[in-house]
Amino acid sequence: MSFDVKLYYCLCVEANRFRYSTFGREANRTLKELMVPTLESIPAWVEGTGKLAVKELNRDLSSII
Repeated sequence: MSFDVKLYYCLCVEANRFRYSTFGREANRTLKELMVPTLESIPAWVEGTGKLAVKELNRDLSSII
């Protein structure tokens, strides 16, 4: 699993964080039931986004310096 795919999964979990807040369904109890996309259903644009973001960040930082 590439780093970009791992980041995508992190964003999917973060997008649903409101479902795993305190005073309700705690994340440590419901983590087994967490629904995440299968590897086959991950969009094609996910691959390479990390490298693109780093390139853009480097470009922006070099323009500042």
